[in-house]
Amino acid sequence: MKTRKRTALACFAGSLLVTVLWADIPADLNLDNWLSVGGNTSVSGTGTAAFGENNIVSGTGSVAFGKDNSVSSTGNAAFGMTNTVSGSNAGSVAIGVSNMVSGLTNFATGTMNSVGSPAARASALGAFLNSTSSHGTVVGYCNKEGSNMAGFRLRFSVGNGTGAAANQRRNAFEVHESGDVTVPSDQLGGGGTPRFEVLANGDVIVGKAQGDISMGEFE
Repeated sequence: MKTRKRTALACFAGSLLVTVLWADIPADLNLDNWLSVGGNTSVSGTGTAAFGENNIVSGTGSVAFGKDNSVSSTGNAAFGMTNTVSGSNAGSVAIGVSNMVSGLTNFATGTMNSVGSPAARASALGAFLNSTSSHGTVVGYCNKEGSNMAGFRLRFSVGNGTGAAANQRRNAFEVHESGDVTVPSDQLGGGGTPRFEVLANGDVIVGKAQGDISMGEFE
């Protein structure tokens, strides 16, 4: 009998604690459609949720955690601040600050990254990265975008630019859809002779320079 009383008392205390903790938090719940917890949130659609402040969520099964995020469409999510996840397709995610993600199951984490159409199943991890190349992963800072044409896509690249402008972007390392592996030139904005290449057929090409005189390419 004492055990039952203690259990009931513990349950009552737990419920009271939850009530007190949530008393000052604005919340709106529609069990059939959506959940909103926080201030100045706008939630609509089916199975959507927003937690935090100034988040906007719509569509089906989408969610936002944090502040000033905007999430729409199906099964998309944002975690952090001022992220935008959109598009008519499903399963894209943004984590961090001011990332923009759209398209089919794309992903970005970090700051000021952009991943979207025509890319699908692409990822960016870092800062000021751009990716419109399907099935590719970009890491680092201020990368040089690759092509989204079949056979010419970048599967993996490391950005090593100095700024977000087109003429400040470059890559330190690239793995191409063809199987080629390249260490590009250090020329900002792209272009120039690659410093090192390993081709899919096994050939190795080294672009060397001695002094101020280019030695060209060697196979």
